[in-house]
Amino acid sequence: RRSSCSRPHLRALARHRADSGRPLALPVLAMPFSKVQPTALAAAVGKIKAAQGAVEAWNTETAKIAGMPQLDAKGAPRFGEHWGISREQCQQLLHDLRMDPHWDPKTCMYDFVSEYVKPRTKGSGMGLALLMNRDAPLEVNKMVSHCWAENVEEFLAQVILSTEPGDVFFICAFSIYQNEDGAGPSIEEQIGTIPSETPFGRVLSHVRLLDEQRGPLAKYFDVLQW
Repeated sequence: RRSSCSRPHLRALARHRADSGRPLALPVLAMPFSKVQPTALAAAVGKIKAAQGAVEAWNTETAKIAGMPQLDAKGAPRFGEHWGISREQCQQLLHDLRMDPHWDPKTCMYDFVSEYVKPRTKGSGMGLALLMNRDAPLEVNKMVSHCWAENVEEFLAQVILSTEPGDVFFICAFSIYQNEDGAGPSIEEQIGTIPSETPFGRVLSHVRLLDEQRGPLAKYFDVLQW
């Protein structure tokens, strides 16, 4: 059934539905199939097939790329589960920043990566975490998420406060090689397109495996300590 609603009528209907709290259901404009022009129908079918082809091409060519490793000091490939920075290194980093007369305590993570991490890792092909441990990469046992706009000092202080001595973290800003300078894999190459083979997926699987190896009693004692 062809709708006779004009735009003012639609706006009034929308306001009425919003005021009443009821979902807006717009009238449907229908046309008998027999009146559809063959050329228009063929064009629509062609667009659908083209979209399906693009999706299939993406699935076969793009979606099966595993994240690339970084290379340590010996040239050995290291994946995300060995891009770790220790709790003690985070403590030292926080101390060094606070002792630096040029350090701005209001610095956010985004600016920290641009002004601190990138200059120190430039040309190495390693994220800050692997570069700090290039001769003996650390095995991650904690995944730590962060916001790019959050304060760096507050972030590091909370990480230290919330963890235990000996913990090793995957922290995106410190673990991913951020420079995009060709000396190492790009951010896109490190992440890849297979969820389980991204550094994040690998780290989460690795952390879960470590947790399972510790057994249920370890979890119980963690709760008691907390």
